[in-house]
Amino acid sequence: MVVGGFAVEISIFFLFAVSAYLAYKIKKLDFLIYATIFAFIFENIGVYFSGNISGYVYSGDFLVYLFGVPLFVILAWGILLLGAHLVSLRLHMSKISRVFFVAFFVTLVDFVIEGVSVNLGYWFWLGAGAGGGIFSSIVPSNFVGWLGVSFGFILCYEYFDRKWLSMFVGYFALLFLATIFELMNWVFGFSGGERYISLGVILFGFIGFWIYFYHKNRILKRNKKDFRVNFRYAKYIVFMRFIFYSFAIFYFFQNGYYLDLSYLGIVFFVVFLEAYFFLRFDGFVKKQV
Repeated sequence: MVVGGFAVEISIFFLFAVSAYLAYKIKKLDFLIYATIFAFIFENIGVYFSGNISGYVYSGDFLVYLFGVPLFVILAWGILLLGAHLVSLRLHMSKISRVFFVAFFVTLVDFVIEGVSVNLGYWFWLGAGAGGGIFSSIVPSNFVGWLGVSFGFILCYEYFDRKWLSMFVGYFALLFLATIFELMNWVFGFSGGERYISLGVILFGFIGFWIYFYHKNRILKRNKKDFRVNFRYAKYIVFMRFIFYSFAIFYFFQNGYYLDLSYLGIVFFVVFLEAYFFLRFDGFVKKQV
């Protein structure tokens, strides 16, 4: 049995139910539904190809599955995508800057929870190495995948008039980003842990594009209805991100993962960024990014 699996599942089920209610209150239930269906489709596609080629495999010890994927994983995707979207709206980002920000902000969570989850036996990566720290058990393409699918979904949602298309079209962004990632590795001859260099280039590229577009179009003059969200309710969905971190940090200290200095540094850096953006969201920090 995976460590803490039952508690994690029940917690995510509860958080999703609360998120659905809050999303309804702030008129963002459609976003949550589309994001959740999107996650259901791409996760099952990922599991199918993982089992036949290479990739990741989920533990069989969870309670509820939708085909080959634990239900709580799919629901967690919906919560995280909606929370990142709400932060981008609260900071009055233009459409294009929202696209890059949401992809980055969703991926940020995984840099903390992925290592803990793999080491607790929730899932594992077939192409990962053994030993050498937490990140040796995670292939860099995992984070490229998080960026790609988040980017594809939010790009379609923001720019398509028919929002429901975001459930089906966003996968092409993942293929595009994965192609760039593999091309960089081929050109420079990266393998194993060296592939994190290519990941870093792509990640900083996303950050750079977001900063550029954010400062170029700080406040969107058109489509002001985008920002007509009741943030008194929305902030509770955003705050749920800290519950994900609480899970990771609990096992982070309990299992001695803090002895991995690279992982320790990333955890502190990510939590600092999260706290900063939440304070921006809640109005405590007024300075523009």
